[in-house]
Amino acid sequence: MTVYNIKLVDHTGSDSKITSAISSALKGYFDRVFADTDHKATVGWGEGSSSNAIILHFVNDVASSYIVAKMKRPPKISPLVGGHTTLRDGVLCSEFYKTVTIRGEAKTLSGVQYAKLAFHEGLHNAHPLFTEDDLKGHGGLAESPVGPDLNERDIGLMKDGLAERGSKYSQLP
Repeated sequence: MTVYNIKLVDHTGSDSKITSAISSALKGYFDRVFADTDHKATVGWGEGSSSNAIILHFVNDVASSYIVAKMKRPPKISPLVGGHTTLRDGVLCSEFYKTVTIRGEAKTLSGVQYAKLAFHEGLHNAHPLFTEDDLKGHGGLAESPVGPDLNERDIGLMKDGLAERGSKYSQLP
């Protein structure tokens, strides 16, 4: 049995009500991913480490990007996205945003909505060479913007991506 450790790193100072809601909903998605297998995932908040399968940084907004602050060659990130994952020089980093722009208005979301964004970025993390176009078009949480719920394609993508990627890339902690 493989246990995949999914680490959430809070850079927002959010209260436990929202962080608990995010981790609980995200754990529910991963439980569904591995429901028919001997594998499982843990989801928790804390510091990222090399033993984590996926590290997801929760930051205030695109302007507060952990990726931009920490990567040697940072990407330009659209202010209209709910999260971003990048692979540069063999280093992988994923983040999702507390404040997102929807139809021109800055908004905060519910814990479940943040968990959907986190899972979507987790798919990019599991498949770091996939573009947004490679993921979208089938509904589910792989869609952009994210769909209403996890679907069978999302489940297959996450399982396959985690198994194939392994520790091929280092992640920013």
